[in-house]
Amino acid sequence: MAAPVIAIVGRPNVGKSTLFNLLCGADDAIVHDRPGVTRDRLYGRCEVDNGGCIVVDTGGIGGDGELQAEVDAQVAQVLAECDAVVFMVDARAGLTPVDAELAGRLRKVDAPVLAAVNKTEGLDADAAVADFHRLGLAAPLALAARDGRGVAEMLARLGEVVDFGGGGGGGGEGDAVRVAVLGRPNAGKSTLINALCGERRLIVSGTPGTTRDCVRVPLTYGGGRYELLDTAGVRRRAKVAPGMERISVVRSIRALEECRVALLVVDAAAGLAEQDLKLAGMMERSGRSVVVVVNKWDAADSHRRDLVQAALGRQLRFLPPRETLFVSALRGAGMRRVMPTVARAHRSAMREMPTAELNRILARAVRAHAPPGRRGAARLKFCHQGGKNPPRVIVHGTRVERIPDFYRRYLANTVQSAFRMTGTRVQVVFRAGGAAAGDGA
Repeated sequence: MAAPVIAIVGRPNVGKSTLFNLLCGADDAIVHDRPGVTRDRLYGRCEVDNGGCIVVDTGGIGGDGELQAEVDAQVAQVLAECDAVVFMVDARAGLTPVDAELAGRLRKVDAPVLAAVNKTEGLDADAAVADFHRLGLAAPLALAARDGRGVAEMLARLGEVVDFGGGGGGGGEGDAVRVAVLGRPNAGKSTLINALCGERRLIVSGTPGTTRDCVRVPLTYGGGRYELLDTAGVRRRAKVAPGMERISVVRSIRALEECRVALLVVDAAAGLAEQDLKLAGMMERSGRSVVVVVNKWDAADSHRRDLVQAALGRQLRFLPPRETLFVSALRGAGMRRVMPTVARAHRSAMREMPTAELNRILARAVRAHAPPGRRGAARLKFCHQGGKNPPRVIVHGTRVERIPDFYRRYLANTVQSAFRMTGTRVQVVFRAGGAAAGDGA
């Protein structure tokens, strides 16, 4: 049975993201004193003694701004999907008309609703919740999400209405293949994820920077489970404002660190820019498998297409051999190739390389091109796999410290080609003498 889904809803700035971070043991949601920071819904896993649940952080309802209608629509979809609701209110602000209106909407939801009165630090618990009995929901609970007071009782009360036993063990969210979707602002990352999911999971706007958090979107493809990480658009450092937007960029960088496959989304209409190259460099240094997706291909004329293709071949040649897709996420053109390409890149990153086959490849490579040098040239004895994601090959021999980097790259490319890997860079590590402890496959 799947883990239950718990939605956290409420007005802007009542502490929803603080509670989300506390429950999930991470800081995936941006916490800021400016209302309305969370726009898209965020998913995370909360572990409890008898299992776990999926927690969804939502945008604040009842705020202002041109995107508020989209935020409200996102929350409505969450309420239709969830198994229970935590309705957060602010003890310091007291019962507001917006709280009362939201309570009326929540009474119509086909899921249990728990009213959590947050920010009760230093207040008498009974006095803090007294006014909120008028919401007409179950008995309100005093909570202080910032320091964790009341959270254990909240989970206990949720455990009375949902089954935390489902979804635990090896089949949990941690087993999903994480795919980071990175690119400059307004390159179409959220539109691409929406197209892959077949529904409008993420807010799409013509205003650059709509996505601020790193949003995790579950997706099933080909019998496997994936987790798409939609990230804030990363712009040049000089254009990154301090505070909230800078935090969003950090989230994007961390998404790259924890993923297995990285999608670089390039805007065909705008062309390949300096920041695209910097993102590609980050991907290369991370060792993650890379897929390049050129979006808005339908919006580029033939001259622009020629320029983009030439730039990709010339300026991204430092990336490992990879697949490049030309798509229109908005119109769906070319989108059927995206997930198969991601799956191939992931298989390459996790490829098992049998020792016997690796040594045959090494022997052929040395016969074709021996390590450079005359007297005292390096002698390569044998090799074996030393890791995955990225694939790593440990080569043992004598005088290996004399081997230049270009020969290391030659061996890596030979192995990569022999195993038909795509999007991932094989790492070759030389070891003097026999096998070293801890270098086994």
